Amino acid sequence: MMTVRCYLAPSSIEGLGIFCRDPIAKGQVIWQSDPLLDMRIPIDHLGQYPEHVREFIERYAYVDVKNPAMLVLESDEGRFMNHSDRPNTDFTALDHGYALVDISTSSAFDYPMFGMGIAIGDPDRDGDFDYYMTDKGANNLALNNGDDTFTEGAVELGVEAHDKEIWL
Repeated sequence: MMTVRCYLAPSSIEGLGIFCRDPIAKGQVIWQSDPLLDMRIPIDHLGQYPEHVREFIERYAYVDVKNPAMLVLESDEGRFMNHSDRPNTDFTALDHGYALVDISTSSAFDYPMFGMGIAIGDPDRDGDFDYYMTDKGANNLALNNGDDTFTEGAVELGVEAHDKEIWL
């Protein structure tokens, strides 16, 4: 289970990724095994599930290194942790993971919002994916700086549009 506050957002690595809501200090434990929240599934039971359930388990579970006959399926955001060529966490202890470096909230984007939708594009034409998020209030545009940080750009590019509320 994750031991820090986190949320899901589009990841430049793959699909959705997990991002911290609060700064994390180097050495801080960010995940620990919890038998009530981290379900163990016998690999030889996968065949009894419908195909869509097997696909879900195969995508989000991982082999339990302490017992290779079992898969671990986390119940929280931890199942969305992506792998990186430059990881900022260490899970070699097997029963917990910790931060290898200080991880700031600016390493991702963190908007308090009532999200209505998201579009991915490159409005600043720098070759990096940027994220436009529509909101009940003001919209947000996270411009990718290319270094795992984002800059708010909705006001500067004139796409904030908080004065027009439309519900479908």
